[in-house]
Amino acid sequence: MKTGEFIYKKKFWSTSGAILLLVWVAIKLGFARTVELKHEIDRINTKIETIQDAPKRLQVINNRLQKLDQVIGDFSGEDISPLLMESAGEFCEKNQMVIRELPEKHIFISNNYSIVTYKLVAKGDFKSMVKFLNEMETNSIAGRIHSSNFEAVYNVNTNRKELFCTYYIQAIGKTLNGL
Repeated sequence: MKTGEFIYKKKFWSTSGAILLLVWVAIKLGFARTVELKHEIDRINTKIETIQDAPKRLQVINNRLQKLDQVIGDFSGEDISPLLMESAGEFCEKNQMVIRELPEKHIFISNNYSIVTYKLVAKGDFKSMVKFLNEMETNSIAGRIHSSNFEAVYNVNTNRKELFCTYYIQAIGKTLNGL
């Protein structure tokens, strides 16, 4: 009886091992390939979606390029300090500010781009100067405010402190014909 019991146990374990081996082979050969094909189909579908969205993305890129061209603009070598003086003068007149130094022009040219920096010094109260700073940042045709420097200077003639602000206005442009 003991030998028969041993034979049945041996058959049970060998059959279980064979079944597990067949399941492992089925998974390895059949299901793995199916999963691999599923991932490949997903990759192809995402490529198709990006190709279908290409015209929309191209339009967004073109809009960004147009905005950059508007910011950079074409530099024709034309001096825009009169335009800057006109807009700054009107604002200073309305807000009791005084322009102390006329705009100085500094030009740096590199790789078909030119950077023109204007230095403008104004005197007035802090609130008016901050309004001017905001006006130049939002509505300036002459360029963008690059930086500003507030400085209080003691005037010995009037025995009072006066507030000065130096504005650095920068315009970046493409140079035409290597100007």
